[in-house]
Amino acid sequence: MELKLLERFALTQLLPEKGTMTEQLTAKDIRAKILVTKLDLEAVEFVEEGGFQKWNAEKDTPKEIEFSDAEKRLLKAAVKKLDDDKAITPQILEICVKIEGL
Repeated sequence: MELKLLERFALTQLLPEKGTMTEQLTAKDIRAKILVTKLDLEAVEFVEEGGFQKWNAEKDTPKEIEFSDAEKRLLKAAVKKLDDDKAITPQILEICVKIEGL
């Protein structure tokens, strides 16, 4: 799955805060894969000004991230729970659609 910077930020919001040990280990693996590094931020000219985060979207090259079957199941379950709870917001809609397509 190709993910841009904003999608990687949004994906972290989908991961469960609580769950079984297996779910939390899987979420930890996902966090490691989507981690935004200092180099990533420098590449897109990331800055924080007045409480807002900005970057050069034209320089935001998508990162290819492969998820295991267990990671895909966890992500899809997170999206399903949000959908069932009517908790999908415009900020996470696009990443939810991508996850549904896995």
